[in-house]
Amino acid sequence: MSLNRVITGGQMLVEIGRYGRLVLSKTLREKYGVGEGSKLLISGMEDRIELIPR
Repeated sequence: MSLNRVITGGQMLVEIGRYGRLVLSKTLREKYGVGEGSKLLISGMEDRIELIPR
């Protein structure tokens, strides 16, 4: 079970699943055009992680 909920201004609180997976909501997937097989660049910043669609 995952805990996904919008908290403010497009931000979403998600829970990391048992195998280290996270689920993007349908709204975010549609907004950024990502789906099964999409590539995301994961960028580790000092205080955050960014997911950038490619």
